[in-house]
Amino acid sequence: MVLHDSCLRWNANELFHAERNRIEKKWDGTFKKGWGGSEISKVLRSGDKTMPYGCRHGHLPVSILHSCRKFHDEDTDILCGENTFALASHDPWGLRHFSQLSHRTLAAIRFLHVFVMHSRVAISSISGKHCDYFRRCERMWQDACALLSMRCTPFQLDLGVECYVKDLRTAKVVSASLQRLQRVRNLRLKLGNHRNFPESSKEEMWRLLKSTVENLTRTSPTIHTNKRVSDASFPFLKLPVEVQLRVLSHTGLVFTNGVEKFHNISTDARGIRLAGFGMTEAMPNGCCWACNTSMPCCKCICNRGKLVQYSSTCVCNRNAAALFTISRHISDLAVETFHSRYKFYISARSVKRIWEAFTKIPPHHLCHMRFLLIDGYDSPEEADYGQWLLLISNIQNHGRFDLHIKIIFTYAFIWSQPLPTFCAALASPKFSRVSVLSTKYREIHEIMMDGTDLDYDDGRPSDPYQGRRQDYKNRDNFDLEFFDMKWGIWREAVIETIYGPPMTIDWNL
Repeated sequence: MVLHDSCLRWNANELFHAERNRIEKKWDGTFKKGWGGSEISKVLRSGDKTMPYGCRHGHLPVSILHSCRKFHDEDTDILCGENTFALASHDPWGLRHFSQLSHRTLAAIRFLHVFVMHSRVAISSISGKHCDYFRRCERMWQDACALLSMRCTPFQLDLGVECYVKDLRTAKVVSASLQRLQRVRNLRLKLGNHRNFPESSKEEMWRLLKSTVENLTRTSPTIHTNKRVSDASFPFLKLPVEVQLRVLSHTGLVFTNGVEKFHNISTDARGIRLAGFGMTEAMPNGCCWACNTSMPCCKCICNRGKLVQYSSTCVCNRNAAALFTISRHISDLAVETFHSRYKFYISARSVKRIWEAFTKIPPHHLCHMRFLLIDGYDSPEEADYGQWLLLISNIQNHGRFDLHIKIIFTYAFIWSQPLPTFCAALASPKFSRVSVLSTKYREIHEIMMDGTDLDYDDGRPSDPYQGRRQDYKNRDNFDLEFFDMKWGIWREAVIETIYGPPMTIDWNL
């Protein structure tokens, strides 16, 4: 009965037309002429061929709902509680049938996504040719909110609202109708694209969305009592240091954000940039994958300031920066947890500037780093090889014993002549945990790989960028590390480790 990775759309269908003539339904939700079928089957169309909202779901087994009253009641609870439903409130025919559902059916719905209006064109309530259309959508949206406020169970509904508006005033009109709802479990608002808003109103728009979501998802205040803490409790500071570090690794100090394809991939792929006085410039900003768990056909709704969206389930901005200021002991543990769990990078166009950035890294930060990537942009000059070797030697002397350094020259390709000589210079001092990466285009990579074999772990050559390359000339194995660079001119480029130890860095740690 659960339709995984799908959503169901409320609308009129042939089944409704076939049944409404032979089944007369009373106002109290019961059937006058005995048991004749399911109210769900009358207003629910599954397997929509047009797929207006990108939904690709299969056919609904409505025959189970026709078996008997007991099966109908139990299966309705499962159907409404485990699936995601989509409602187009601007569709009067669909809204009419949605309003015909009984109180019991609406109360069982857990996941609902509402499209307030067509999301292809930004709408304004004060001007433009779509003003009249918005007024009609506004009235139907108010009706939908009134219906949900009367029949949905508080703190149970997981609600998503999506529409495209042009200005702040229109957004306030849309959000005002939401204030009629009772408290919901989660709320996601997506009111358009940041390109449609002037810079002056983006901040106020984001505050509006945030306050609306927080007001509707706020739980009742906890009643505090004067009851003393049990003597059996164990203070955090009395735990072993290893256990304290383990606990801190499950706080906001460690982000588990996934990397969303084609979005901020440059920062996420290389790590956290060390800039200024050696401090971090920004946190990882990939999608947290928790912002929109109930509507698979919709995109990321993370709480980023420049986007006109906000989700109560997003965890992108919930960092634990306060842990650095509690006490010296907690601050030291927080610094160790933060710098040992992330990868960091330094970016500069000359080895001299990289030296300057390195000298500004606090020693108590560097001594905990496990992963460091240096981006030198252009190919290194042979006269600078000595400076590079001295830089790497100093980093290893002041860093952890297992610090892994990766060097990449973003604008130098693998066939660039200085790169092989630079790798040979690194090999002479035998730096054990230093790797050199280089870029190449996919098409050129496929041509260059014709003379090599790929050794696949599962025996299926499904992806030419996975596996280990075996060079028949020297029989040396190289672990290839590929990740897409999806910004600017690098959309078709990949990165390969051309020098370094056999085991590459585990970027997913």
